[in-house]
Amino acid sequence: MTQEQRMYQMIETEGVDVAIEWFKKHGTKAKWGGSNMALADQLIKEGQIENALRFIELDIELTPGKVWMLRKASQVCLDNGRPQKAIFFLKKALKLRPDYEGFQMMIREAEQDLKNEAQRSQK
Repeated sequence: MTQEQRMYQMIETEGVDVAIEWFKKHGTKAKWGGSNMALADQLIKEGQIENALRFIELDIELTPGKVWMLRKASQVCLDNGRPQKAIFFLKKALKLRPDYEGFQMMIREAEQDLKNEAQRSQK
């Protein structure tokens, strides 16, 4: 059984917190970062966005400075109606790559999503 399969099974039977603790104690970390991205991608496909984001955040914590993980986390948030959380990740990404226009565009998109949410809630 692969690491991802083991953790997926733990999520199903014992919850995401147990799987994260197991990984912290026993998991194999990828040197390039993204140790749990395959698992996160599977959870996203199943609509388990919050669980997926927990694993992406864990990867960000374990390998800080990986801009691609911040971009991925931001995009997952934007794609799944979490603009405030997207902005959180994008601000971190901009600290690492302030010249990258793509992050500025994503922030504008997230801010527009927030405005749209506010308008919908006022109706």
